Amino acid sequence: MKSELARVLLSLLVLSSLLSGCPDRRLNTDDDDDSSGDDDDSSGDDDDSSADDVVDDDDDDDDDDDDDATDSGDDDTQDVDPCESALGGRLSNVGCEFWAVDLDNAENSFDDAAASQFAVAVANVSEDKTAHVEAELNQADPGSPISVLLVEEVDIAPGDLHIFRLPRRDVDGENVTNGVDDGPQTWLSSRAFRIHADAPVVAYQFNTLDQQYSNDASLLLPTNGLGMEHLVVTYPPSGPVGEVLGLPGPANRGYITVVGTEEDTEVEIIPTQDIVAGTGVSDLGGGVGITAGTSRSFTLGPYDVLNLETTLVTDLFSTPENFADLTGSIVNSTAPVAVFTGADLAMITSGFSDSPCCAEHLEQQVLPTRVMRNQFVVSHSAQRNSGDTEPDLVRIMALEAGTSVTTSLDAPDNSFTLGAGEYRELWPTSGFTVDATGPLHVAQFLIVGGDVPSPIAGAGDSSLLYVPPVLQRKNDYVFTTGEGFQSNWAVISMPEGITASLDGAELSTLSGCSGPEPEGSLGTTGYEAWTCSITDGVHRIWSGAGADPGAENIGVLVYGYYAAGSYSYPAGAGLQ
Repeated sequence: MKSELARVLLSLLVLSSLLSGCPDRRLNTDDDDDSSGDDDDSSGDDDDSSADDVVDDDDDDDDDDDDDATDSGDDDTQDVDPCESALGGRLSNVGCEFWAVDLDNAENSFDDAAASQFAVAVANVSEDKTAHVEAELNQADPGSPISVLLVEEVDIAPGDLHIFRLPRRDVDGENVTNGVDDGPQTWLSSRAFRIHADAPVVAYQFNTLDQQYSNDASLLLPTNGLGMEHLVVTYPPSGPVGEVLGLPGPANRGYITVVGTEEDTEVEIIPTQDIVAGTGVSDLGGGVGITAGTSRSFTLGPYDVLNLETTLVTDLFSTPENFADLTGSIVNSTAPVAVFTGADLAMITSGFSDSPCCAEHLEQQVLPTRVMRNQFVVSHSAQRNSGDTEPDLVRIMALEAGTSVTTSLDAPDNSFTLGAGEYRELWPTSGFTVDATGPLHVAQFLIVGGDVPSPIAGAGDSSLLYVPPVLQRKNDYVFTTGEGFQSNWAVISMPEGITASLDGAELSTLSGCSGPEPEGSLGTTGYEAWTCSITDGVHRIWSGAGADPGAENIGVLVYGYYAAGSYSYPAGAGLQ
């Protein structure tokens, strides 16, 4: 009996660490001034084309004929959006319209990240045109006529950014008890934010903007670059347990969130885990709204948000292998939608520490499967320790059956075969290359700060980003950092023998940049990476050392760390 009681008490101690996210490591900082966003600029890097993030507003003669892009044409009777016309048919993270959502975050009685400031950072990538940008929401319920409310409008000068501090719009429903995440969790609402500009911009969402114990950020994809087929790669939540011995447990959940952009869009969901029933998702029995491996369809319109969350485990001593992992879930639709995934809190550990700390919020917008390719260069995250490099977690998922994958890593991770929707976990301590016989989806996760050997001050915690394929890289990026973080970093990957510039200076001339570090080869092309410390705000990175971007395409990943949190996202990507 005593041993059983001890086991229960030990479990409660572990659960308390999952619940708190180690709030004692937080900084006492005021983050109410201005915000951080990651301004990424766009341009598809599809095999034979490189794209510039900086848009020349006098040159609209691009011959890209992708069906998703607006064609200005010669018909004077057509209504042509001047912003879409300025994109010249190029599909990338640079765009004119974006959809943002205040995704589910951790919430408890003493630390309430869900109630903290949600924000979208928007940067103007034009060299000479001021962008007028509006943030809107819909006041009506799903299925009712749209009632648009203008939240904020602002003019953003060329090369500048603005942080939209948006009102709280939880997508998991209204809570019954203050400070307790007891809303419906799964919920169909009309709570998306629409960001619209009259000149090309890039956008990133921060959840939260201020330094909380639980935060992450996401690159936002423009409407013209959205897709109709998505395959999810994510990570299970930590502590997905409800009531424990009469006390509330962490009750963390994983989620898939789908945003409609067109009327009467049919969305089909096939989750890999049971989805809890909720408002708009009826109970099929036992509190389950969608059974793992089965299909269920919903109808969405503009601003509509379908938030689907996993069920909780019922066994106090359930191991992480049994926690709900939505990786491999499928989202199909009849019109383009925005798809997000992540977890309230997740604890990604490499096993370095017996009791690592701490759990952290995860979120990222899912890249459409149509942009996936078969070759990747996966740069290592900016190092967070003063000794040997800590590992990242990388999940590689195949889209097709019988996909053979080779990497530049040592055996046994140098060669393996995956089925459709299957993935392999790797723990690299350096950048590496990936070559496959079919398209892949590659996700990188930061491990928890407590699992980093000899951590630097402000080592942060877990975060999620998707790695763009080599053929979706660009030659020019405009992006913004987070705000108020202890350190911000850009990791720049490029073919050997070329160089790149950061804010007008060649990388090798900058004291804040280190490298190059080898990353492996694809065919006869070797790759290497530079890691650069960057200040808060907007930055531009392009290939070459000249005043204008060179022809070679490069990859840029952005990271930010502070005592109890992190963010990460690709600076941008082509979406061809």
